[in-house]
Amino acid sequence: MGNFLLLCILVLSLNYFLYDQMIFYLLNFLVIPAFMFLHYLLSIQPKNTSSFFIPHTIIRFGLKKLRVSVNQIVLLFMYCTRLFSRNIDEQKRKVWSKVFYGLLLSIPLLFIVIVLLMSSDLYFTTILTQIPSWFTLLSVNTLQDILLILLFGCLFYGVFQAAFVYTESLTSNNPDQIKAFDQIIVMTLLVLLNLVYLFYLVIQFAYFFNGDLAEGFTYAEYARRGFFELVTITMINLTVTVFILHFVKQDHTFYKKIIQILLSILLGSSLLILISAFMRLHLYEQAYGFTFTRILVHTFIIFLFVIIIYTIIKVWLQRLSLLHFYFLSSLIFYCSINIINIDSIVVDRNLERYKLTGKIDLYYLNEMSDTGKLGLIELHELNSELEGLENLLQEIKEERLQTQSDKWQAYNLTKQELDRKLQELTIN
Repeated sequence: MGNFLLLCILVLSLNYFLYDQMIFYLLNFLVIPAFMFLHYLLSIQPKNTSSFFIPHTIIRFGLKKLRVSVNQIVLLFMYCTRLFSRNIDEQKRKVWSKVFYGLLLSIPLLFIVIVLLMSSDLYFTTILTQIPSWFTLLSVNTLQDILLILLFGCLFYGVFQAAFVYTESLTSNNPDQIKAFDQIIVMTLLVLLNLVYLFYLVIQFAYFFNGDLAEGFTYAEYARRGFFELVTITMINLTVTVFILHFVKQDHTFYKKIIQILLSILLGSSLLILISAFMRLHLYEQAYGFTFTRILVHTFIIFLFVIIIYTIIKVWLQRLSLLHFYFLSSLIFYCSINIINIDSIVVDRNLERYKLTGKIDLYYLNEMSDTGKLGLIELHELNSELEGLENLLQEIKEERLQTQSDKWQAYNLTKQELDRKLQELTIN
């Protein structure tokens, strides 16, 4: 599991080099450190922990290690203080140590106060921004780099020191104590819930799979209703199923079989609604074109479809692990949408639609990542006479000349390809 998680981290990091999708840049800025910390916890978990992937177990273990990390950083500061003050008498050392801790505590408060003062007085802001220029040896960027090095250095020191500090074994609660809900109560709930779903499906079945709009609905309303059903499946049906599988007693064989049948009906209804949502969204795309969000929702529907199929199998084969599969499939899904370049799919689909219908949204392609701008160049090769296209490409070309960066950290294959094609592009 640790090696697989490390592979996911590498795939997500590769996204910064291959593509320029801002949404994944922002998400991965949070996700990658979280995966790194989880990988760290996996590498130091107690060997006798059999249920480490139960969420509360991971959280409890992670919080313990974070507390130990903070303690290690404090011990480091105390050691450095004693080291630099070993030639100072005890009384002065106490005074200086208190001054030092006072400085540390004042930093966040001073930051807030200075920001507020800068926002209230323009002249004060001007004076403060000129202060770095008074120092000839250190620039603002150098000071920022030093502070970041110190901050992350202390962070890594504390985290890795915590790996060598013993943490007691993490044992999950007794399964018999967890499964505290009665089977008859759950059966009543499932019967009522299934009746509602079956009644809904019977009424809607006339237009569920015929590919046409129901009378009185617009395309937008049709798609929104499909997405609401998708959210309903995610938030209600799967949640109810997981809750029942983990917290309901299984001490009566007949009741157990009835619950399994009822859960299967519930999940089967969810699959039908998923198929309906998928078809509705496809119908919406045929009318209004393809966007990043619509393609992403399509992939998410497929992901939920796989999740529900596995959950149905889990209902009848209880030895299977549900949380492990959810975790692994979520990792695979998230890494897949990072690496397949959804923007490229959006551009290709819109170009195919343009060849068939002559309709395309130039300005949406321009608002996308550089992949969308590459699509505009490809569209120019198909039809250079398209209204507004050449003016848009000229604006892109001028903007790129002003915003090009020569930093190696910013190197990106998609950006490099766009710059090359813009240089080769001939605009009348």
